This record gives sequence, C-alpha cells and structure tokens, in this order.
Amino acid sequence: MYIRDLKKFKPESKKLHHLSILDDNATTEDLINAISKVEEIGRLYISMPKLDRIPQEILSINCYDINITAIKIESLDAWLKEGGFTYFNIHSRKLKRIDPLFWENTNMTHVSIASEELTEIQLPTNNVSGIQNLSLNCQSLKNPLDFSKCPDLYHLYIHCQDLTAPITGIEAAEKLSTLQIQAPLEKPLPSLTQNKGLSSVHLNKIESNTFTEDNILPAWVRSFSLENASIEKMPEFQPDSNLSSLTIRNIDLAFPDSFAHCRHMQYMILINMELPEIPSYFSRFSRLTNVNINNCKSDDLRLDPLMGNGGLYYLSVTGSGVKKLPDDWSGLKSLVTCNLNNNKKLVIDDFSFIDDLPALRNLSLSGADFEKYALMTNKKIPTYDLKMGRNGKANHSFLAFSSALKRSTLDEADKKILFDMVWDNNGFSKLPEMDLILLIKAYNVNNDDFKKVIEGKLRNIILGDKGLETFGKSSVLYVAGTTRLKKTEIKNKLEDLGISYSPRFSSKITHILIGRNPKNFNIFQGEKIPKLINENQLQTYFSKHDPQFLEEIGEETQSMGDNIRELLASPDSTNVLLGLEMLKTGGVRPEFCEELLVIAKSDENAKSRKLARTLLERYAPQRWKPLIADKLLFKGFHKKLKEQEANKKLHTIAKSTAPDLACILSIGLFKKFGKGLRYVFARQHKKSWKMKAYELVYNNGHFDFSKGMGYTNYKDKEPKDRHWQYYGGGSTKTFPKEALELGDITSINFHNSKLADLPKNTMLCKNLRSLDLSNNFFSSLPPRLEKLKYLEEIDLSCNKLKELPPFILKLKNLRKLDLRNNVNDTFGLPNKVELPEGFHEALPNCEVLISDAK
Repeated sequence: MYIRDLKKFKPESKKLHHLSILDDNATTEDLINAISKVEEIGRLYISMPKLDRIPQEILSINCYDINITAIKIESLDAWLKEGGFTYFNIHSRKLKRIDPLFWENTNMTHVSIASEELTEIQLPTNNVSGIQNLSLNCQSLKNPLDFSKCPDLYHLYIHCQDLTAPITGIEAAEKLSTLQIQAPLEKPLPSLTQNKGLSSVHLNKIESNTFTEDNILPAWVRSFSLENASIEKMPEFQPDSNLSSLTIRNIDLAFPDSFAHCRHMQYMILINMELPEIPSYFSRFSRLTNVNINNCKSDDLRLDPLMGNGGLYYLSVTGSGVKKLPDDWSGLKSLVTCNLNNNKKLVIDDFSFIDDLPALRNLSLSGADFEKYALMTNKKIPTYDLKMGRNGKANHSFLAFSSALKRSTLDEADKKILFDMVWDNNGFSKLPEMDLILLIKAYNVNNDDFKKVIEGKLRNIILGDKGLETFGKSSVLYVAGTTRLKKTEIKNKLEDLGISYSPRFSSKITHILIGRNPKNFNIFQGEKIPKLINENQLQTYFSKHDPQFLEEIGEETQSMGDNIRELLASPDSTNVLLGLEMLKTGGVRPEFCEELLVIAKSDENAKSRKLARTLLERYAPQRWKPLIADKLLFKGFHKKLKEQEANKKLHTIAKSTAPDLACILSIGLFKKFGKGLRYVFARQHKKSWKMKAYELVYNNGHFDFSKGMGYTNYKDKEPKDRHWQYYGGGSTKTFPKEALELGDITSINFHNSKLADLPKNTMLCKNLRSLDLSNNFFSSLPPRLEKLKYLEEIDLSCNKLKELPPFILKLKNLRKLDLRNNVNDTFGLPNKVELPEGFHEALPNCEVLISDAK
C-alpha cells in the first residue's frame, strides 16, 4: 500500500504486508497517528522530509523491516534496542549521533546507516550477536572503526569520502563473506587470512599503503574488484587461488606475475589500466567466459592468448589499441558476442573468421577499417552496429545481401559488379537498369529484399517483351529455372493444348518460361533472344484455353479468384473446403498462398488443414517448407485463443524456422481474424515487415496501435467489467516513427495499451487531432502532450488521474476532453478530476466529460 497523503490514511486491515509512506508535508505527529491504526506491518517504508525523529510509538507495531528516508533526524536513540525489527535502514542528512545502546537490539540482522553529517560511529563495545549485514555510508569519519565485537558479520559495506581513522577487528568476523570498502584508507588494510569464509572483496578509492607485503589476497576469495585506487603495487595471488571474477578499473599498474595462478578465472573486467599485452598465460584460463577490456593502454594489443578459451562467450576489447585480428578463431566455439569498437587502428582484410564462430550472434566493429569486398562472407556478419567501419554503409540488409552474394554460384567478377551496384546506390531501392543477362544472374542471389527488386525489374522486361501475345500452337517452350508446377505437368498441359515443349535449349525455341533461379545464362546471349514469359502468364494462358483451370474475368466484374478468396475467408468450414477443392483443380496462384497458410495452421477442420498443406507443399515457395512442416497449430484463434498465446507460438515458430516466416503467418492471421499482429509489432525489427503490419492498422490518417497489439477493446463495457493488468511501464516506450511514412497521422488509438506515459516520438505526429489514451495507467498528464498543439480530442477516461496540469490550457484547439471513470490509485475509488484554474476561460469551446466522485 502506497500513501501520499498521510492524514487521509485509512487502512483496510490492522495487519498490512507492506506500507510505503511518501508524503512531503506530513509531520512526526501525523506518522504517530497513522501507525496507531495498525497492529502489524511487514515492511514499513517512510519517506518524509519533515520527520524530525523516530517516534517511540513505532515499537507498538509488529514490524520486521523498517526503511526511513528523512532529513532532520539527528540521532538513533537507546530505546530502539527494544524494537522487534530485523531489517533497519535509515538515511538522514542530519544524523549525527548513534547511541551505543542501539546496537544491543538482538533482533537486528541487517543494518544500513547513511548520513552526510555523521563523523563518528561508536560501534559495539560488547559482543553483539545477530548483525549479519552492516552498511555505513558517511561523508567523513574520524574515529577508528573496530569490528571485533561483531563476530556474526556476513556482509560489510563501508562508503566514506574521507576516512582518517584505521579499520580494525575485521579478522574477528570469521563468517565474513563480502567486504566492500569505498574510502581513501590511510592505514593498511587488516589482514584477511583469518576470514576463511570470505568470497568477495571490493575496494574503491583506497590509498597507496593499503597493501603490505603480508597482505596477500587469500586463496579462497572468488570475486575481487579494485577501482580508482592510488596504490604502488597490486595484491599478490596465491598458487591455489580460487579467484573467478576480477574487476580492475582506473589503475596505472600491470598484472603481477602471480596472476597466472588464477586458473579458475571466469569473469574479467579491465578498464583504464596498463596492459601493454595480454599475458600468454591467459590461454591457460580454460574456464574463462567473459572478458571486457576497455580503454587499456597498449600500442598493439594482440588477442591471440584468448583464442583457445573454448568456453568464452562474451569478448569486448574496446579502445585498447587492437590493430590486427588473430588468424585462427576456431577455438572460440561458444563465443556469442564480440565487441571490438573504437580500436581506431584496426584494419580487417577478411571477415571469414566468423565462419569459425558457430555461436556468434553479435559483432560490433565501429571505428574499424575494412576492404569492402571482405564483407562478402559465407555467413552473414551478425553486427548490430549500423555504422560498421568508417564507411558507415554496412547495415543489416546489406550484410544479409553480401552473404547471399558470396554463397551464390556466380563468378567473382559478377559478384563484384552486383556488390558495387548495391554499395554505390546505398541499398536496393535505387538500383540502375541492368541488361538481361546480369538481371538473370542477379536473380540467383538468394536474398529476399534483393530478389524482390530483381523480380520487379525482370517482370517489367517480360511484360515489355509481350511474349504471351505470340504464344500459341506454333510455339516451342523451354523452361529456365525452377517452377511451382512440375515440368512434367507443364509438358502434359501443353500437349493437351497442342503446344510443343523442349527439355533442352536449341535454335527452335520460340518462348522461354522464366522460373526461379535460372542458371543457364548462355541461352540469353545472341542476336535474337526468344520471347520471355513467367509462370503467372502461363497460368493465365491455361485458364483461358483449358476449362479445368480457373477462368479469369475482366477487371470490371468480379473474378473467379475473388470468389475463391471469399470462400477461403468464410467462417463456414464447408465453404473453405469448396474453395480448396477449386484450387486443387485449377492450380494455385502465388497470391493465394498466404490464405492457404492460415487455413493450414488455424482451421478447425482437419480435412481443410490437410488439403491446404498439400497445396502449399506443391505451390508455395521453397523457403516456406520448414513452416509448412512445423506442427504447431493456432486452432481456436477465432474464438478463445488469446493474443499473447498466439504471440508466443509465433515466437516459437520464428526460432524453429525463420522470423520472416513467422511474420508471414502473423500478418495472414490478422487479415483473417483481426488479431495475431503483435508478433510483428513487438518482436520483429525488420523495417519491411513492420511497415506491412503498420499498413494494416493505418486507415486514412488513423493509426490503431491498440488493435495492432491485440489489446482488448473495453469501449462498450462498463468500468466494472474492465480488467486492468499493469505491466510496469507499458507495452511500448516509443511510437514507431516509421509509421509516419504511411502518410499524415491525425489520430492514434492507445486504448488499453498498458501505458503510464505517452510514448516517445508521438510528438512527431505534428498534425495529430485525436488521441485515445483511455483505459491506461496515467496518474498525471504527460508533459510532452503540450507539444501536440493541434489536438482537438483527448480521451483520458478510465485512468488514475486526480487533476490536470496548467499546460493543458495551451492546447487552444481542444474541443473534447473525456475524463470519465478515473479511479483512485490507492483504493480504486472513483476520482473527480480537478481542472486547472481558468480552464473554461482559456478553452471556452471544449466539451469536458467528467464523472462525479462517489
């Protein structure tokens, strides 16, 4: 329970699990009155600037966890020893005194004290049992800190800007596990050899004489960090060291030779330290999994000693003088992330090293220089740095194309021609005109984005060739490439129509059918190239001359294809089967494949699913095969299957097949059922797919984000029938600015989108007139709303608003403001939202819909 007005505190029960008091105006007396109303509070959090003391009445409640943030509290009184609390945390700027009797509270196990004015801490003079965690955070401490009377200490944290006294007695805490000191120690650190349970040591801002010759890091310490220290020597490591985690930051020293003993090392972070080279003994750290080397001083840092660590899965060496990559990376079979940013002298001649890294998912090389043709690799370079290298052109799409180009069967000269063409035009969309031979060769590059552009250019050539106009009984057809119909089927159908078919190319060929990936380029050379047609044109010819194929009617009347599409979209399984049987008889054009895929994955009728799958296996693109074979179904999608369940299934399909295939299915499901688009909205990062999704929820200036995410529409339901589930900040933090490419957005629907703040980039919709923020979690109006100066309607119903800020008066075009059914954040009771002073004078034409608080 959160309380922001302590005077109105009315507990629902005498026993509370959690109570947070966040009141800037409440006094100590208000706190006393509040806690008198309860008997038990599990966790009590108090943040009150005006609190000047801890009231003794706090002992009257049963509370095990107390956390106090204040300014004026000056002392921890002796009576606190009678408290039953286990956890005690206080942060008060004015705290100056701790009564020694305070430590005699035998219930306390965790104590945290923070103050800017506390200069002396008198620790227990008699043994205190129970305190396991102790945190001291002070500006300046002048008296010695003796922990010899705290034998049960398990975790000790000391943070101090100015520590002029020694730390002693740590060796008495035999159970000590974690020691963290952030202070300029002027005296040597106590010997730690008696603390047999010590596993973690963290030292920050220590001085030069902290480490003595006798102060060797115990062998049992597993985690050690040393930061921002002015020391003359590093600690020594024992031969049987169990150290597994090391952090060195801002230290002008190199490793001691004894570091070679740390063969159990797993995590290593080295930042701003002397590192002329990576020691050769690093190759013996067989358990190493994470290495982070950042801005370490070296003229030519070689990574070779790390290349044999088979368990290494994160490697980051940034700004540290790497000039050349190792030749052999085959030992890093587990490497997932490799970050080599800001090594300004790094030159990469060959990216083939990624072929030796089967687990690599993220490669960052910002600032490196490379030869552009090196980007042609057998495996796509998995970089997330869109400005890879100084040329800044190696983005995701280009890298995928480069990999596909490398794997193609084209000769090297043709590969470089196509590479330069895409490189020079900075993408696929503005590729220049190409001759037919190069176009056919380019069609063999197996990259969807590139192939789509090439298909378009090839289609224009085929349409311009008008090959279908001369196709008839005197024609001889040759098929180049792979077609959806089997070549024997084409041959048989041609024979029925009296047209010749040739399995080999010769001078007698009059027409060439261009299928997928035609490889015999020589047939397109010579003075006279036969007429070109594609498979769609051939299907059209068959449909006109063979009654068994679908009849295609003119544009002015509805085509048979449209009739079939209506049958496939029907909720009646009988109609769906009828449409499928018609396709089975006449053949499947490419535009029907998406509908068939949805039926194969979601139809309630097993016979329809099987027939749709059979047709897909025959006519769908080859790359769909894994998705067609996948057994995961979406039955019940039109009735009870929830959006989040569909989202999870689509994510599973993406991992088992390919993200693009999951996108195809996601969009198809949405077209048929009006839901299923959340996968593309929330999980897909490829712009082309996101734009297809945005097009489905954009209509004449209105962008329906809520529908795209598949959130429940509560517009027609009473408030009591609405179910709210807060996801801790919202389903989106940023409005997709790519959606602005669809056109001018004048209306956005964020209804029930789990929002507590207006998503960034919404302000880019400069002509926004209507904004629906209903059924969300707004407790205050987002300040960035002020920038949408053309807003005419705002729906803020069913939120948690109490009042509107003055900036609402600046929205001079506002004509309608819905504030109904806002509820109290604490008790869920209706709120009457308060309008700022002068609202009706500033906005005389604004209609305000508001509920009366009951």
